[in-house]
Amino acid sequence: MKFIITIFQDEDGMFIAECPSITGCVSQGKTEQEAEENIQEAIKECLEVRVEKGDCNESDNYWKVFHY
Repeated sequence: MKFIITIFQDEDGMFIAECPSITGCVSQGKTEQEAEENIQEAIKECLEVRVEKGDCNESDNYWKVFHY
């Protein structure tokens, strides 16, 4: 599964990264690179929570793979 992310710089200079396809999946960083790395981890964690809650099946490989 591929995820589209958006990154923008806020008024304080922080880079905000969002994954629009996963509600509430947002992260930030001091640099664009850091924000990108942080959102990758946030996506992984969001999907792991969905597996724990039974919203998707752990045997479905898509939740373990991150493509961008």
